[in-house]
Amino acid sequence: MTSRLACICLLGLAAAPARVQGQAIRHLSPEDSIAIIATWPASVPDQPLGLHIRFYPYGSLDDTTRLRRLALELWQQLQRQVDSAGTLWVVLQATDQTPEPHTGYWPVRNYGFVVQKRADGKWYLLHETKPFE
Repeated sequence: MTSRLACICLLGLAAAPARVQGQAIRHLSPEDSIAIIATWPASVPDQPLGLHIRFYPYGSLDDTTRLRRLALELWQQLQRQVDSAGTLWVVLQATDQTPEPHTGYWPVRNYGFVVQKRADGKWYLLHETKPFE
């Protein structure tokens, strides 16, 4: 399963149409783009491996309605790849860590969404009853 997750991490970045400072830029809609900062396997004790995707939203983390919309649009682009890998949960994490390289210490804020595949085969945000579509 770990090799499948590593493969999906690479696929997610390779499918991006452009790069800035080595980071994958995804155009989600005519109005919005994000930069994929990093992807890696995510682990929680006593759970199967998941996938963590950190992205820069090119805007404030305080606008959580926009962040949710961006997460949904990103999810729509990645869901087939995630399904192919057999992953059962994904963290979509917005960050104010800019795509440019950093050195030294700098404060970073994050805001995330956990998407999980349930027994009915549909994907849901953690603690929600309506599928994340």
